Amino acid sequence: MESQTHETTPKLNQSEGSTMPSNPMTNSQQPIDMLATRLAAWVARLRYDDIPDPAVHAAKLLLLDQLGLQINGTTLSSIQPGLRLVEEMRAAPESTVVRVGTRTTAAYAAFANGMLAGSSEFDDVHLYAGHIGSHVVPAALAVAELTGASGREVLAAVVAGAQVMSVLGGILTVQMEARGWHRSKILGTFGSAAAAGKLLGLTVQQLAHAFGISGSDASGGMEYEFSGGEVKRMHSGSAARLGVQAALLARNGLTGPLTIIEGERGLVRLFAGQEVDAAAVDRVWDRFHVVDTVFRMYPTIGSAATVLEGMSHLIAEDTVDWKDIAEIRVGLPPVAIGHGARTIHPTDAVTAQFSTAFGIALMLVHGSNQPADYMNPAMWTDPDIATVIDKVVPYERDFGLGASLLSARIDVTLSDGRVLSCEQHGFRGDPNDPGRDEAVEAKFRRNVDGIVTPLVADSLITLSLELEHQNDIAGLVRLTVLPRSGRPDHQLPEGVLPTPRLNAPDPHSMPAEVARYLADLPSDPLFTMLSHAVTVIRPQLEVARAIYTSLQLPARVRELAILVLAHEAGSDFVWDQHVPISEAAGVSDKIRQLIRRGDYRHDTLSEHDSTILRLTASIVSGPSVPDELFSAARAILSEREVVELLLVIGYYWTISRMSTVLDLQATTLYAQDFGTQWPDKVR
Repeated sequence: MESQTHETTPKLNQSEGSTMPSNPMTNSQQPIDMLATRLAAWVARLRYDDIPDPAVHAAKLLLLDQLGLQINGTTLSSIQPGLRLVEEMRAAPESTVVRVGTRTTAAYAAFANGMLAGSSEFDDVHLYAGHIGSHVVPAALAVAELTGASGREVLAAVVAGAQVMSVLGGILTVQMEARGWHRSKILGTFGSAAAAGKLLGLTVQQLAHAFGISGSDASGGMEYEFSGGEVKRMHSGSAARLGVQAALLARNGLTGPLTIIEGERGLVRLFAGQEVDAAAVDRVWDRFHVVDTVFRMYPTIGSAATVLEGMSHLIAEDTVDWKDIAEIRVGLPPVAIGHGARTIHPTDAVTAQFSTAFGIALMLVHGSNQPADYMNPAMWTDPDIATVIDKVVPYERDFGLGASLLSARIDVTLSDGRVLSCEQHGFRGDPNDPGRDEAVEAKFRRNVDGIVTPLVADSLITLSLELEHQNDIAGLVRLTVLPRSGRPDHQLPEGVLPTPRLNAPDPHSMPAEVARYLADLPSDPLFTMLSHAVTVIRPQLEVARAIYTSLQLPARVRELAILVLAHEAGSDFVWDQHVPISEAAGVSDKIRQLIRRGDYRHDTLSEHDSTILRLTASIVSGPSVPDELFSAARAILSEREVVELLLVIGYYWTISRMSTVLDLQATTLYAQDFGTQWPDKVR
């Protein structure tokens, strides 16, 4: 077969719309030994409006990719030790851990979500920074939740963190990895500090000290690549935590060495064994580097993903039976030989994902390269896979000046003497891939499939890609606490309805007057469960009747509050029941969609509706309501209406929890005439 060449990864400096507005590293009165201060000055000055559209869009894709990876990561056993640690800390409830919903400090939410982000070796790749998303995004979201930052502020923070990682990585990457240091862990500490400091509103001096503090904590070796160890999953979380912590400490007055990058005992000399090259710094400060992010479509290290992309082309063009292969020669850049090619037969999931040969064997023998394949112990010892691994011969190859580090030459020699060849530069998911957006979205859906509902997946995609329109990220965060209803472990086949966890009571065992009372009510799973409490079911339903017949609170306000409560409590039972009731009360489908997304500040909402939605969400999350929000509510609600609203929320919180704990089937049995005919039945 004639050799094929596939170009996927762009050369740096080719992406459109990424030009930097200014370069703080040049034309400065400061000497080269103040890089931390110069970086801090740029981060502090950066505004959302300064960022070109391609960079903003790349930041949005990073966020979407990260949410999928983090949600999926909660299902992996290797991450549970970290999640348990955070849960056991019982720390101040500042920020949220994805899916499990644990509330902890911003620093440790960044730690937990960062671990989830790096849990499957499936996050993004950047030729300078390593992996931006799994370090910067968890830090940015955790601090944004703490500060109430807007979507635009979050995006600017992600771009700032990406830039700091990339500029530092541009002068350190090759040397760091050659010495065995994990560049993403080290650079990610600085990037996370930049993102966190940006959102905290640190001054230039405080940001510079945050970098000094970060450098004092930055470290991380890569021995796991050869001898295994799931500790690799912790690296991104640890860096995110350290960066957030450094920013908070700097805000509180702690100082760090301002020559942390280029000083005699600074980052460059310690981790790369060299001095800072001012010209090298100038060369990498020419663009918004976030635009060069590549999104992995294979759960392996980047150099292995390039090989797998090339192999996929060969397999598509020629039918190849692995049993007919005599040898597979793989030419790689020098850095890839020491990072992926040296690991051969895996002993755990980490070494499986770092073994280029194992990834090739998976593709050829089983035709699959999904995260579960790499985490399956049976695959590590599969004799057929082992046979193919032994046929892989990596060697160092020069791809020429300016060639991507994500390059590979593949020559597959068959037993009949034929040779199938391919030269691959990068892989799908890079900035110049016309299908990148669709590929990232499809990857997100695969990662969350079976964990969240399609509606939640759609909402997360919409909120991520329209983040600049959000006044805060509360709605986005709430959607990640999943599942939205029922027990987390309660998975049912499609079409199978849940059975309540309690049996229906025997009507013959209850007082006659209660049995007669229930006999007049519609057949409903909620009434059935309430009838276990024979002495309180009638008063309970009398309260429900009063809510619909005796309140001064407007019906529309009542229904807005109930819908928010149902969303926040994760009760499909209450939500489905109140869709038609709310429609009859004047709540539009557009507003219901916003509530379902947890978007209570959308610019299409009236100030009145936004206040009701935010007030209800604040009451549910408790324990109190901010003075400013309460004052806004008092401007539109009387004292009586405030108390009535609290009673409505309390009543439906009880109903919601009964539905989710007892697995009650959603019903709209009496939805259309709930406010008229049904209350008459509970007199």
